[in-house]
Parts: sequence; structure tokens; C-alpha cells
Amino acid sequence: MVVVPPSRLDDELQVLVTGFGPFSFYKSNPAWDSVQSLHGMQLVLPASDPASQPTRIRITSAEMPVSFATVLRYIPRLHGLGHGRDDRHIRYKEGPKPATPTCDVPLQSYDLIIHVGVGARDAFKLEQRADKLNYGKSPPDAVGGRPQLDAQTGRCGFLDERWASLPDDLTTRLDVSGLAKELSDSYKIVKSNDPGHYVCEFIYYASLASSRLANPDNSTPVLFVHVPPESEPYSVAEMSHFHQVLIATIVGKGYLPSRRRRNSLPVQHVAARAGDTASENRQGQEQTAREQSAMHLC
Repeated sequence: MVVVPPSRLDDELQVLVTGFGPFSFYKSNPAWDSVQSLHGMQLVLPASDPASQPTRIRITSAEMPVSFATVLRYIPRLHGLGHGRDDRHIRYKEGPKPATPTCDVPLQSYDLIIHVGVGARDAFKLEQRADKLNYGKSPPDAVGGRPQLDAQTGRCGFLDERWASLPDDLTTRLDVSGLAKELSDSYKIVKSNDPGHYVCEFIYYASLASSRLANPDNSTPVLFVHVPPESEPYSVAEMSHFHQVLIATIVGKGYLPSRRRRNSLPVQHVAARAGDTASENRQGQEQTAREQSAMHLC
């Protein structure tokens, strides 16, 4: 894998990676910290034979406020739902004060969308599925919001009519078991069926559902990844490189639907640069944060 400076080409695969911003005791969220440096980056995967062209991947990264309302407002638009033909970007400015994230996300056709949140210590968690309901016990988000609740039935989550045709459980199109096996030589990987019934799972369902509604026959692949807290055990630089390895593996190892086996880049080749992408920024969490880091958090 080669990393080259930003410059857009017509034949690039387009990948969007979102990372959640500050909330709770995370004044600086490892999810966004590890994603931020990817913005504008191009990955180049060598072709499997000399007659073929290398695969170029352009990454767009965006900070996402930990807000149920923001998820509902903008995630469908990222999948091409509910915006006009003249729209070119999503721009929003909302979030917990004083840290108020500002986002400018190009509205375009993405080949892959990855959402990142912070979760339990020690491992990267690849989430396989997300629930439509069962958010009634979710704590308030970073701006005090909660999902929609039907007081009569107790149902809480995606209650609007636009979601009515979708099942109560959605699963990613990506082969998470295969990905976990590919990546486990270089990283500690956990497959998960429990994204946590907070904003992490909420954005995952919203993205999976919007992808299906936008293109039922060939929906954009979506994945949610929980990263561990910083230095438990990975630095921000190491987590950032993991995201690059993950994307390169999905594309280069044939996990991206309709682009099977386009490249045969060894995972160990991709992983060789782990830890050398930036200087490490190690800050210890307070004991309270360490005790809570075993929870699913965004």
C-alpha cells in the first residue's frame, strides 16, 4: 500500500469514514482523533498482474457529533436520500459546548462507508449488525437528546414512516468473519453483534437502512468499528493506520461487493507501516474513564 498526497482522480474508489466527536468524559474522542488525519488521503494498491492498473482509493473523513438528531438529519443524505440536485455538501455545526464540531461532507457516491466510535479497551471491534428499536434505556447524547419514543407502546428508536418497511435488525453486507481473520495477525480483533444501543448502534442502523433504501439491489457497503480508548493498547497513530489497513483489506482482498479479488495485496504488507504514520500522542485516562472504558461508547 502506498499513501500519496491529496489529488482527486476520476477512477478512484471513494471511501467515507466518520468518527464521533466529544462526549461524556471524552473531551477528545479517539474515534475522531484516529480518523481525522485520513481526510484527503489516497491509498494505492498494486495490481495483481502487470497488465492491470493499480487500485486508487480516496478517503474522506468527517467528524460526527454524538447526537441522535444529527444522525437522523444527515446520514440519509450521505446515501443520497432527501437532498436536492444542487446540493454538493453537507454542512452542520452543532454539538456539546464549547467543543462544537463543524463538518463539510461532499455529497457524492461512496463505494464504502465506515463509521467509527470508541468502545471497550484492548481490541478493535467489528460490528456485524444493528437494531432498529430497543433504545429506551439509552442515556442522553452529548446534547441531551434521545431517540424517538412511543409512550403507549414503549418502542424507542426509528419510528418515522420512512423506516417502516425495514426489518428490526440489519446486517452489514461485508464478510466480518473473513475480515477479522485477515486482520487478526496484526491486531487484536473482536467480532461483535452488540454495538451498544447508543449513538454508535443508532448511526449504524441509520446508515445500513439508508443504504438499502437508496439502492435496494446494490446498497453501499457499511461497517461500524469500535476502537479502544487511546493507549489501551493502541496509540492514535496506530489506530489511524489500522483504518488504512482495514480499508485496503476490504478493497484489496475482495471484500467489497462487485469488486471481488481485484488485487491480492498481502495483509502483512499493508500492516508493515503500523505505528509510523505520525508521532504518538499518549495521554492517560483518569481511573474513572478506565473503569468505564469496558462499556460500549461512541
